[in-house]
Amino acid sequence: MSYLFQGAVEPAIEVELMRGNATYLKGLCEKKTRALVAAHGRDFNAHDDYEFANNLIRSMGAQFKPKAGGWAGEYVNNWRMVSSNAGIVRGMVAAELHTAYKIGLDIRSEEVIGEMFDLAVQVWSTIGEYTGPSQNEGRR
Repeated sequence: MSYLFQGAVEPAIEVELMRGNATYLKGLCEKKTRALVAAHGRDFNAHDDYEFANNLIRSMGAQFKPKAGGWAGEYVNNWRMVSSNAGIVRGMVAAELHTAYKIGLDIRSEEVIGEMFDLAVQVWSTIGEYTGPSQNEGRR
């Protein structure tokens, strides 16, 4: 079965120095993907779903909590620490929308997008690039 962020995790498994962390991420992503598919199956209106999901990503992925609506900080531990890189994380989530849709997830669901933010931060912080001032150690 395909899983969220498979395109980022699978190549990292091939790198010996990242294999342990990437294998853990693979299990985590597979588990969360299965749980989300079971709880949030998708509707079948791709155009409206993508438009709604992209708007949801923009609103939820704000660095600071909006006055109304969901927020990535409700799903991601320590969102404030990584939110200086909110644009990168939003881009990762947006890039996974097609995969999520193909898997069968309801990409209009706040919970699905929130969990995608959580997975994106974990993938980014484990095998990705750091650019924020609080993560200045470079590539792990």
